[in-house]
Amino acid sequence: MNSRIFADLGYSTPVYVEHKRNHRERAAVNNRYESQESAHLRLRLKLGLTALAIVILFGTCGYRWFEQWTWLQSLYMTVITISTVGFKEVADLSDAGRLFTIILIFSGIGTIALVGSSAFEWMIEQHASHWMRRKRMNKLVNSLSGHIIVCGYGRMGRYVVKELQPQQVDVAIIEKSPEICESVIDQGMLAIHGDASDESVLEAAGIRRASAVVAALNTDADNLYLTLTAHGMRPDLKIIVRAEEQASHSKFLRAGATKVISPYAIGADHIVQLLLRPRVVDFIELVTQQGALALNIDQAELDEDSPLCHKTLAESHARQSLGRMILAIRKKDGETVFDPSPDTMLEPGDVLVTVGRGK
Repeated sequence: MNSRIFADLGYSTPVYVEHKRNHRERAAVNNRYESQESAHLRLRLKLGLTALAIVILFGTCGYRWFEQWTWLQSLYMTVITISTVGFKEVADLSDAGRLFTIILIFSGIGTIALVGSSAFEWMIEQHASHWMRRKRMNKLVNSLSGHIIVCGYGRMGRYVVKELQPQQVDVAIIEKSPEICESVIDQGMLAIHGDASDESVLEAAGIRRASAVVAALNTDADNLYLTLTAHGMRPDLKIIVRAEEQASHSKFLRAGATKVISPYAIGADHIVQLLLRPRVVDFIELVTQQGALALNIDQAELDEDSPLCHKTLAESHARQSLGRMILAIRKKDGETVFDPSPDTMLEPGDVLVTVGRGK
């Protein structure tokens, strides 16, 4: 199923792309820095609370020892002393009790000041960190071009992102759940919180500069509305849609979808192939699955300046030039020529589907 989705997105399996900016690494570094700062503040707060508990215990035991008060009276006196609320003393203090109270006041005020400042700084850091993270995320997304927008980080969206990451393809994720969105950002990925069918959210995800959109929302209705919105904003945009119902395929295509993927249909077809042609399926999986041997299927589009253009397959020596076997040629008019003959003419716009070793 991953090979089918990759092909529809316009990427081979696997395809290796020269990547100028690794946004995931930059986001991950920033997230690690924020996590370290937040952890440092949390540690200070915990130490301050621990010190406060020790001061209260120290004061309670001190009054119990010097004044022979009950535990409750000692605790009460300790709390009103370090909090400086000025309530009446439980009873008259002895000279030793007064000296102890002076020590308790200084230690208590210092500890409360530490706890208060740490708590205030931690709350400010939480709000500022959230705002700065959003600002930095928008800046990173605005710097993307030719990226893929994955709408919905459910089971399908998660799998698509997982398969795209090793290909060094920039991905921006749109997720409606704030918890999931924050989790995605914590993992160093680019994510935008919002409704993927909202034009403003798609604009924030850089739909004007994107190369493709993957509609992987929970329902066909949501995906259909997303498809209509995205196609209206970018009629030339490649839109890959996940469909639950087979009957929805025609609706998605009319709405502007480039390809419609039905996980259940693909899964059923794969099961049938495993039952009827298990060795063929094993070979295809061996070639196409990530990390299998040194073989990969790739694609190459010919432009006007390519030395292979306007020649037959035999004249171009394409196999020798590319170092790969040519499985098929997708012509500019959409026709696909499988196992092309040596006299097949190569023209600008043709896409060569090849298989070979290594990258």
